[in-house]
Amino acid sequence: MNIQSGSFSNLPKLEWLHLNDNKITNIQPGAVLNLPRLQQLRLDSNQITIIQPGMFSNLPQLQRLYLYNNQMNNIQFGTFSNLPKLQQLHLNNNKITIIQHGMVSNLPQLRRLYLNNNKIKTIKPGMFSNIPQLQHLRLDYNQISNIQAGAFSNLPLLRELHLSSNQITTIHVGAFSNLPHLRQLHLNNNKIKNIQPGAISNLPKLQQLRLDNNKITTIQPSIRMFSDLPQLLQLTLNSNRMVTLPSTAYSMLYFNPSHWQWQPFFFSHFLRAWTCWLYTFRTP
Repeated sequence: MNIQSGSFSNLPKLEWLHLNDNKITNIQPGAVLNLPRLQQLRLDSNQITIIQPGMFSNLPQLQRLYLYNNQMNNIQFGTFSNLPKLQQLHLNNNKITIIQHGMVSNLPQLRRLYLNNNKIKTIKPGMFSNIPQLQHLRLDYNQISNIQAGAFSNLPLLRELHLSSNQITTIHVGAFSNLPHLRQLHLNNNKIKNIQPGAISNLPKLQQLRLDNNKITTIQPSIRMFSDLPQLLQLTLNSNRMVTLPSTAYSMLYFNPSHWQWQPFFFSHFLRAWTCWLYTFRTP
């Protein structure tokens, strides 16, 4: 099924257009044109393989674009250009293998970006540039094995970062730098064996850190593995491969007394939970 050029044009009052759950394979340029009030466009659950650059230009009020559950493996540069009001972009459950530089850039109002359940293998610096309002980024259920330093450094308002269920083996220093508002970091269900000193640090608002179901064998006693995390409330390290803990395990956690002095219940609960999670470690 093809959507011909001009199929949905010159509808000046149209605000929602739902074309999901069809058998659309191709959308010709100009199919959605001159829709000045369109806010939501659903093309999810079709058989679309490619989106031509500029396909969604001239949609100045578009806020939500749904393209999940299709067959796309490549997003070309400029595909999502000229969308000044876009807040949500759903590209999950496709076959995307690479995020090209500038593929999702210059979206000044984008707050939620879904790229989970694809086949992305690497994240490089600059992939997420000029999207300063992004708060929620999902990259879980891909094939990512390496995250370079500074990969997310241009996302000052990011609050949730989901990287679970990939093939990550090592957390490098600088991988999560310049994320002052990050509250949740999900790294569970990977193949992490090593966390470099300082790799997960300087995240002043981080509250939840998931590292469960990896291959971590030890926590190094000579360093503060999880330093400068004064707001941390939940740390999951269960289902790894640690056999013993160093005697300094608790001291490697950073606690800010000023944060905890008015919350004794949460402090004690955190310590009990930490002990419980460590108790469930399995041997290699």
